[in-house]
Amino acid sequence: MTTAAIVLCPKLLPLGLCQSMHDLTLLLRLEDILDAPSISSKDSRVRVNITQSLILDALKRIYTASVNTVFRDSDRYPKMLSMYCLTVNKTKFWQFGAIFKDKGTIKGIYSVHKSIFLDQLGLQALKDPTKAEAVRNNFRD
Repeated sequence: MTTAAIVLCPKLLPLGLCQSMHDLTLLLRLEDILDAPSISSKDSRVRVNITQSLILDALKRIYTASVNTVFRDSDRYPKMLSMYCLTVNKTKFWQFGAIFKDKGTIKGIYSVHKSIFLDQLGLQALKDPTKAEAVRNNFRD
């Protein structure tokens, strides 16, 4: 069985994601996050601000009315500093149905491609394969 998906996201690398980019031998540790330059900078105001905002957010979840009474003026409510804000982009995602073809043969690979492009995406096969370059150029524009 083969599965496939199309993911369109402006923040992805131009060549997309490759399985080789994922390295299971490199674990993300808490120290890696805490030692990040934005958090561990010599400017202790950043660390204090983060700690204050996290503690206050936790208290607000438990004692909402009391915290709202103390901080009636929303400008006084401590907020975490913005260090680098990503722009919001909607990621488009299409999941294809399962493809029960043998990818171990050339014929099977062609069957997988046929299932994705012709059957599931509903594209048309070219009558004249020599025109493929013109179609690709139109697609890029």
